Amino acid sequence: MTDLRPDESADARALQFAREWAQLPPAHLRAALRALEPQMERDHELAKMERKNRHVLNIMGLISGFILAICSLGGAIYFGVRGQLWGTAVLTGPSILVMIRVFVLRKTEKSDLRLSRSALDSLGNATGQPPP
Repeated sequence: MTDLRPDESADARALQFAREWAQLPPAHLRAALRALEPQMERDHELAKMERKNRHVLNIMGLISGFILAICSLGGAIYFGVRGQLWGTAVLTGPSILVMIRVFVLRKTEKSDLRLSRSALDSLGNATGQPPP
């Protein structure tokens, strides 16, 4: 079999392997496929397990994001009723939305963090007092 360069595409490498396997006698090909079958079954089981784990992780992220959103809204209502605007602003501001986005979507961007920071800074400048 020939050596393959690492810069070749996967399709080109697959085609190269297929050409080389086509030159083998049928008995050798059957033996090679029998030897390859257990590895393919293990790879398939591993892929199924990874999909299941990824699904569980996504569901846990959704549940965590929902709980975080409900708790932050409940806390914001609590602080709002008590007249503590800082607590209300922090629990309903962009920072909590970024956290929920991280849990649910599993991604964040630098612009999210900058938005959160600028919102908290502007809130501090508007009230003129630091958070308690």
